[in-house]
Amino acid sequence: MKVENIEKLPKDNPLRQHLKDKKEINLIAGAFGNMADCAGIGVEITRPEEGGIYTKLLGCSYLYKGYPEGGVVEKLDVSKDMMWLFFKIANTWMGRIVLVALFILPKRFAKRFYIKWSEQFFQIAHRPLIKKMLKDRELCTSIRELTRVLNGLIQELPEKYEWIHPSARKIRELICMILEYDSAYKFRFQDVFPEFDPKLVKEDPIKELKRVFGILKRREVSKVMKKKWAGFEGKIVLMLRVSKGMREMFISFFDKVQLDRIKMDEADWYFCLKRTSYNYRDIIVEDRIKEKVKIDKEKGHQIPRLMIKQEAGKGPFF
Repeated sequence: MKVENIEKLPKDNPLRQHLKDKKEINLIAGAFGNMADCAGIGVEITRPEEGGIYTKLLGCSYLYKGYPEGGVVEKLDVSKDMMWLFFKIANTWMGRIVLVALFILPKRFAKRFYIKWSEQFFQIAHRPLIKKMLKDRELCTSIRELTRVLNGLIQELPEKYEWIHPSARKIRELICMILEYDSAYKFRFQDVFPEFDPKLVKEDPIKELKRVFGILKRREVSKVMKKKWAGFEGKIVLMLRVSKGMREMFISFFDKVQLDRIKMDEADWYFCLKRTSYNYRDIIVEDRIKEKVKIDKEKGHQIPRLMIKQEAGKGPFF
């Protein structure tokens, strides 16, 4: 991004000191939230040996987990649309009949349908991302934990279900890439997933699933998202009801997962404070903004305030 009028900034301004002779900045839209004045300036990207990718933002002491590369985010929009479309179709009466039939019909019919469907699905949703797929160690801590458990469950599938392995791995990759690159979904995942109680899952997986989805829907601000999650919940409940194998896998997941590795840490919490579409920890955005002001003061943050403009036929500038 081209930068202009830097000479108008005070000499001790962190942005002016950062730029010096530079003419461009690495602008990360939405780094600090989805409100006005939430863009960040990427200073450095690091990949520590223990795993993950971290972005240092100008004026902020917290490291942002991941690096939202624009090209990847755009391609992931196709994958997200495909996955929501699948659940939208499954929410029709015909879709429900097909889902139930797949669990009660002979396995050879289910296998034939699944392979044919998955080939079409991944041709659209997965192939654009093949060259951009992150390695497992590059994912943030919470998504690495999800990857570890899902990989283990896939490997434990009975030998007669080996035909599921290739598509199951691709589905896992898509889910993890969406969560890694889309902060809205990632922070929701980190916020609500640790609400699951593994003991309650073992006692009654459907009841516990409904309880946690109730928390998720309550914290959503948008009625559209509440409705989407309700539809998603219904599909999972249906699969758990008609398939003993799905129930066993669901319980096994929570036997294996370390929920402490998924929940938000101090930095994750900071970066979701100015997001308006969801009430993280059941705290409304007005109260979270007050907390951000307090944290910025305590940490001595000097985050540049940016105004992004667009001229006809030209790119944005500062």
